[in-house]
Amino acid sequence: MKQAVFFIILITLFIDCKAKESGKYNISGTIGNIPDSTVVTLLKTYAEISISVASDTIINGNFNFSGKLDPDISEMSLRMKDQTKYSGLCQFFIGESEIKITGNNGYLSTWKIESDLPDQIVENKIKELTSRIIYEFDSLYLIQNINYSKRIYDDIKTRNKIDSLRSVKNQIELDFFTENFNSTNAVSHLYNILTTENPIEVNLVKKIYPKIEQDFLKSREGQGIKNFFNKLLPLEIGDKFRDFEAYDIYGEAHKLSDYLDKYILLDFWSVGCYPCIQSIPELKKMYDKYKEKLNIVGINTNTKKEFWISVSESDSIPWVNLSDGKGHYGGSYHLYGIKGVPNYFLINKDGVIIEKLFGYGVGSIEQLLSKYLE
Repeated sequence: MKQAVFFIILITLFIDCKAKESGKYNISGTIGNIPDSTVVTLLKTYAEISISVASDTIINGNFNFSGKLDPDISEMSLRMKDQTKYSGLCQFFIGESEIKITGNNGYLSTWKIESDLPDQIVENKIKELTSRIIYEFDSLYLIQNINYSKRIYDDIKTRNKIDSLRSVKNQIELDFFTENFNSTNAVSHLYNILTTENPIEVNLVKKIYPKIEQDFLKSREGQGIKNFFNKLLPLEIGDKFRDFEAYDIYGEAHKLSDYLDKYILLDFWSVGCYPCIQSIPELKKMYDKYKEKLNIVGINTNTKKEFWISVSESDSIPWVNLSDGKGHYGGSYHLYGIKGVPNYFLINKDGVIIEKLFGYGVGSIEQLLSKYLE
């Protein structure tokens, strides 16, 4: 499982209701066994973040959404606010197609999607094969959600069941994609399966990967698969740093080697990572305290530039703040063997990595730096 803890950022956006029919999405839902006045939220799904764009109240089992299509996204999803009564996400492909959603319970992942979008048609075939597992997933996640609401975080039995089901689901998907590999969602599923790093599953993806047409591998996930199979050895303490080029919020190029006149604290972070955002005040403190001896170089791993810029400006980040736009699919993330964020590397003036830190706890950055900069 991925090591970083990500959270969903919910930002309410206004939708242009005067848009022409062309370039719009239309979503209608009919759901049984859900009380009237229950609020369902529509989310845009980007590579690492889901953003709330609208909400509707279910009346007589019905809800509706419409709005402008976003060229940056191909998927949207639905969720319920009360995660102690409802569980899962209803995820679907979006486009110029009437999208009809039906269901009969509070397990949103089990809801059925009807549209004429090619990717959704393929996705529906996969859902049919894994429907029982999806139902069990949502029932187990509901148990987890209830436990979390009671501050019970050590339910190992439920976690083990989820991991076991995930392996079964991955195997069913791999069997399907052995014959049905040429689609964008095939590439997306295969990439997600790789991130579990199960050796048996990785081997099966490795056999399927060469068969996929190059057009489908141009996506970020396609590049992610390629980079997975061309891994560099992880950088360890004592290794020479790896140079790369990235861009600031104004589009100016910077090389990491430009900052070797001082120690470098290289910080890989994401807008959707709560510990990353939590670390910003301490990083500011360290920036002010050690600016004569230290360059902080932040590398944002979001693929949508607007998210990175928005947080950078709202938090007034003063240090070198860069992105190569490739997220966790390639670029510097791949070059440094990152598996989760926040992830820190302390590099001396000779370009040698002298400390590494994964994750964030209050005081952890100060403790790391004080050994060398005091």
